[in-house]
Parts: sequence; structure tokens; C-alpha cells
Amino acid sequence: MTAAQRISQAATQDASREDGAGWDALIRPLNPTTLAPLPEIQPTTADELDAVASSAAAGLRTWAADPRRRSRVMRDWAEALRADAGELSADLVAETGKPITEARAEVAAAADALEYNAGLTRIHLGTAGSLPDGSVSHVVREPVGPSLFLVPWNWPVLLLLRDLAPALAAGVTCIVKPSPQTSHVTTRVLRLGRRAGLPEDVVQVV
Repeated sequence: MTAAQRISQAATQDASREDGAGWDALIRPLNPTTLAPLPEIQPTTADELDAVASSAAAGLRTWAADPRRRSRVMRDWAEALRADAGELSADLVAETGKPITEARAEVAAAADALEYNAGLTRIHLGTAGSLPDGSVSHVVREPVGPSLFLVPWNWPVLLLLRDLAPALAAGVTCIVKPSPQTSHVTTRVLRLGRRAGLPEDVVQVV
């Protein structure tokens, strides 16, 4: 079996286990460079997923209500990423096999995405205009509900925060489904967000 085949096999659920657990089977990713085992991952159950979705919906109103808070949390999160860049980059190398220079650039760009969008939280981009009948239309943009983010394995930190940051700035709550291959580094990034003040129900990983 080639290295690529072993990695692909390890990134899927081990349905051949003797206990036949299927959905509950552990996911066993491998370091793509050394083929050494990475930390095992327990898949989210259907009941857990329902609980996450309910929590995200419940947290929307509070998160959307305070743009200054969102801006502060996102700026602090960006600084936390920069402070932890060395270990995050090492995790990226272990889980994706990319060069360390590329890993460092990914972390830096992800921090920039958070910082840029933090500045947009206090810009209200509603529009107003006159209609043909003489009335005035006022369009207000506002978050309507939780959003799901499916994150690929090859740039897991940047592609997550490039899309997550504008959603958070707009006041949306989020559910993140990372690639099994890069679940550990994704969880680490979100742990840094928690330390920066990101509420548990605003961004959750499944």
C-alpha cells in the first residue's frame, strides 16, 4: 500500500472494527511525511450534533447584539494566533506535510484575516433609496442564523479564518467541520479563540 493510500484509509472511519461501531469508530489520521499516527479523533454523534446546532442558534442573539465585543474578541484572537505561531506552524507541518515556511505564512495570513474583519464589525452596510412610487426603501443586513463551515485539509487555518472572520464580524454563530486530517490544529486555533473571549456557543467544532 502506498503512503497516499494509507493516509486516505486512516482519514476515514474504521468500519471494519470487530465491535462494528461504524459511526462511533475512531478516526486515525497519520502524519503524511513520517506516517506516524496523529491523535485519534472521536466522531460527533447525531445527538451531539443536534445539541451543537441548538446551542449555536441560542447564542446568535447575544453575539449579534454587540459589535464592539465582536471586534475586541477578533483582535485579541489575532494576537493570540501570532503569539502561538510557532506551535501552530509545527502542527500544520505534522498534519499537512507542508514546509515550515508555508505553515508560518498561513498562520500570519489567518491572523490578518481576523484583524481586518474585526474592523468591519462596526460598519453598518445598510442602504436606502427612493422607489418609483415615491416611497423610500431601507435595506438592513443582519445575521439570520448559524452557518456551517466545511474546512479542507490543505490550508486548514487560513481557509477556516478567511471565511469564519467575516461571518463572525457580521454577528453569525458558526459550526465548523474540519477535515479529520487537520482536526487537531483546528481545535487548537479555536481554543486560542476561547482564551481571547470567544463564547463557547459562537463557534463549535464537530
